[in-house]
Amino acid sequence: MFKIIIVICALCANVVAQLILRKGMMNINLDVISFAKVMEVISSLYVWAGLCFYGVSFILYLYILTKFEVSYIYPITMSIGLILLLIFSVLFLNEAFTVSKFLGVLLISTGIIIIAFQ
Repeated sequence: MFKIIIVICALCANVVAQLILRKGMMNINLDVISFAKVMEVISSLYVWAGLCFYGVSFILYLYILTKFEVSYIYPITMSIGLILLLIFSVLFLNEAFTVSKFLGVLLISTGIIIIAFQ
């Protein structure tokens, strides 16, 4: 049970990192990269918070790799993370939820079920 809790925490930390980074970069235009733009990115609290969550996710994932086969856990964590990211980006970042995204989630969910119950 503890291993599953760690997987869930790693997934949540990764999804939060993605959402925070996206939120922080929404107002930064990097079409033309300049020293000022690089400094704006480096000084963004969103970027630093996102990196911290990525760090937590990475450390937890290292632990996960000691407990599961990588060929089993990687597809599951990445696909569930993608589904969670889609859901929360629609809810919190007002991103579009399209038919193709829905079909993609169905395909991913099918793959998770096949891998998880082999």
